[in-house]
Amino acid sequence: MVSVPIRLRHIFLYLLLSLPIVLSAQLNIILEQIPENTPNQDSIFLAINFNNWKPGDPNFRFKRNQEGLPEITLSNPPKNLEFKITRGDWKKVESNQGGWAISNRTFTYTQPTTLRLRVKGWEDLMRQVSMDSLYLIVEAVPNSTPKDASLYVVGNFNEWNPSHPRCEMKRTPDNTFTIAMPIWQDTILYKYTRGSWETVEGKKSGRARSNRIYIAQENGPHIIRDEIKSWEDLNAQPVNLYSLILLLAAFLGLLLILAINTLQQNNTAANRTLSWLIFVLSVALLTRVSTYDRDFFNRFSKLHIVSDYLYFLYAPLFLQYIQKLLRPERKRTFISWLHFLPFLIHVALYMPFWTMSAYDFRLGIVNNSFLPIFHTTGGIALIYNIAYWFWCLKIISKYREDAQHFQAHTPNIQFLNTVMTLKAIGISLWLATYLVGAYAKYEQIPLNQITDFTADSAWAIFSLTVYTLGYFAMRQPEIFKLPEASQPEDEPEKIVTETEQKNWQEWMDKVEHLMQSEQPFLNPKLTLPDLAEKLHTNVHTLSKVINEGFGKNFNDFVNSYRVEEFKRRVLIEPYKNQTFLAIALSVGFNSKTAFNRSFKKLTEITPREYIKQQSPQEDIS
Repeated sequence: MVSVPIRLRHIFLYLLLSLPIVLSAQLNIILEQIPENTPNQDSIFLAINFNNWKPGDPNFRFKRNQEGLPEITLSNPPKNLEFKITRGDWKKVESNQGGWAISNRTFTYTQPTTLRLRVKGWEDLMRQVSMDSLYLIVEAVPNSTPKDASLYVVGNFNEWNPSHPRCEMKRTPDNTFTIAMPIWQDTILYKYTRGSWETVEGKKSGRARSNRIYIAQENGPHIIRDEIKSWEDLNAQPVNLYSLILLLAAFLGLLLILAINTLQQNNTAANRTLSWLIFVLSVALLTRVSTYDRDFFNRFSKLHIVSDYLYFLYAPLFLQYIQKLLRPERKRTFISWLHFLPFLIHVALYMPFWTMSAYDFRLGIVNNSFLPIFHTTGGIALIYNIAYWFWCLKIISKYREDAQHFQAHTPNIQFLNTVMTLKAIGISLWLATYLVGAYAKYEQIPLNQITDFTADSAWAIFSLTVYTLGYFAMRQPEIFKLPEASQPEDEPEKIVTETEQKNWQEWMDKVEHLMQSEQPFLNPKLTLPDLAEKLHTNVHTLSKVINEGFGKNFNDFVNSYRVEEFKRRVLIEPYKNQTFLAIALSVGFNSKTAFNRSFKKLTEITPREYIKQQSPQEDIS
C-alpha cells in the first residue's frame, strides 16, 4: 500500500475544500425587463470591461432561463465591473427611455449574487408608441453668432452632452433652428450650445443663465419658442451693472473694516462684531459674483456654495452687533455662542460637497441635482432670518424708548432704522422667490426667470447695507465711537474743572441763555453732543448740568422749551389758522405722538384742554 506524505494530503484536502468556493464564485445577470419594441430575432449581449468591450461576443450572449428572461452567468468575475447591454452592435446599445445614450453600468463584485436589471430603451429604436414629441424652435440668436454655427440642445434627456449628434438642430430658410424629440419625462431641463460648454448660451447681460425648464402637460401640442440672448464665449459685456454693484459693495466693505477700526475713541466691542459682519458679507458677495464667470466657475466651482453660508451667519452677527452697540453694559455669556449653532450645522451639511470631485459637483449644479438641499436649507434660513429680524426690531424699539432719558434724537436710531428697512426689503424679496417658485411648481409653469430676478434683487438689497454703512461712516462717524458720557469714571475729565462742578448756577444760566437766544430746540434732530458743542463743553458736563441742575433728562429738558414755544405760538394771530400738528412740527417735535406725549407729561393736560383753558368762550373743534 502506497502512503501519501502528510504535506501532500494537506494540500489535497485544502483544494478539495476550496473547490465549492471556486465553483460558486459567479455572478448571474438577469434582465427583468426589456423594451417592448425589441425585435424577437435579435440576440442580447453583454459588453463588459474584461471582454475588450466586444458588443457581440458569442461567449457573452444572454440565454433564456426557465422564466423566459434573458440571463447570463459570469464565472470568477473581477471585483470592479463596468458594462452595457447591446443587441450585438454599438449602434444597438441600450439607452434611456427616450432613446438617449446612458453612462456605463458599474457593479462591485464581492460575493456570489444575482443582479437583476431593466433595459429601458435602445438607441436605434427610439420609442414612438404612445410618446408625444417636443418641438423646440429657436426664433432668434445673437448678432455675434457665426454664420456657419451649428446649434445643439443639451439637457437631462441626453446626460448633458453639449454636442450629441442626435441633438443638433436644423436650420430653416428663415434662419430659425428647430428640432423634434420624444417626451419621456414630465420635467425637461435644457440649454442651447454651439457644440461645447464653452459656447453655451447666457443671459442678455452676459452672465451664465440657469437651465431652461419645460413641464409637459397631458395634452399637446408641445411647442417651445425660444430666443437666445447671448453666448458666454462671445459676450461683449463682461461686467454688468448687477455684478458691478456687488463687486463695489464687497471692496467697499473691506475698506470700511479698516476705517471703523482706526477711529479715535473706537467702540471696540461693537465694531469688532461689525467688522466680522462686513467681512462675511463681502466674501459672500465676491464669491457670488465670481461664479457668474464661466471660466472661473469651471476652475473653482465649489465657491458656488460659499455665499450660502451667509444664510445662518448674517442674522446672529447683526443681533450681537446691535446688542453691543445699544447695550454695551450687557455681559456676554456662553448662550451668545449658541446663536451660531445653526451655522455650524449648515457647514456640516454642506461638507459632502467639498469632498466630492469637481466634475461631479459641476454636473450636479448644471443638472440641478442639489436643488432639494439648497432649497430646503434656504427655506429654513428664511424663517430663521425673519425671526431674528423681529428680535432685532424689539431691541431697537426698546432702545428708542430708553433714549428719551439721554437725548431727543439719536443717530443710532436713524442708522439702524435704515439698515432694518433694507433687511426687510431683502427678506421680502427672498420670501417672494419661494412663493413664486412654489406657485410655479404647483401650477407646473416655468417661472424661473422671475425667481432669478427676485433672488438677484435680494442680494443687491443686502449689498446696499455696505453702502449704507459707508454713508453713515462719513456723515455720522460718532455712531462707531464710544459716547463721551459712557467714558470710565476713573478717566480724568479734560474740560470739567472743580470751579465748574461747584458753580451749577453759572452753567444753568449759560444753558438757559443759549436756549432762549438761539432756540436750538427748534431743530428736531438736536442731540446732546450738538448742544454740548454749542456751549463749548463736553457731553458729560452738560448731562450733569441738565440732570442735577434742572432735575430733568435731556429729552424732557428740550421738550419743555418746545412745549412753551408751542403754547406761545398757538395763541398769537399768525398761527391761529394752523393745526396743532403744524405748530408742533414748527417748534421741533418730529411727530404727533411725541408732541402729545410730551405735552401731557409736562403740563398734565392735553393741548386741546390747554386751549380751552386759555379761551373758554371759544368753541374748539
